[in-house]
Amino acid sequence: MIERFERETGRVFRVLDSRLKHHEHIVGKSYGIADVMTWPWINAAVTRLGLSLDDAPDLARWYAAIGRRSAVVRGIAVPALPEASAAA
Repeated sequence: MIERFERETGRVFRVLDSRLKHHEHIVGKSYGIADVMTWPWINAAVTRLGLSLDDAPDLARWYAAIGRRSAVVRGIAVPALPEASAAA
């Protein structure tokens, strides 16, 4: 079962990498909602699951560029709620 998700993650990384090979952002030249919605998923894959972007250089470029945006830096710095508070 885990292998299936690993394969799907690799496929998604390849699709995004291919798209970003020709575009600065997911939907073209401008930062947009697709970037806003996708970056946290890639960030979780890299920082929490330990997945690598080594085989996806254009995705890695995009991920680093979005991660340097001031709003993203501020958002990442917000502390997580304790589990008990989040469930209440």
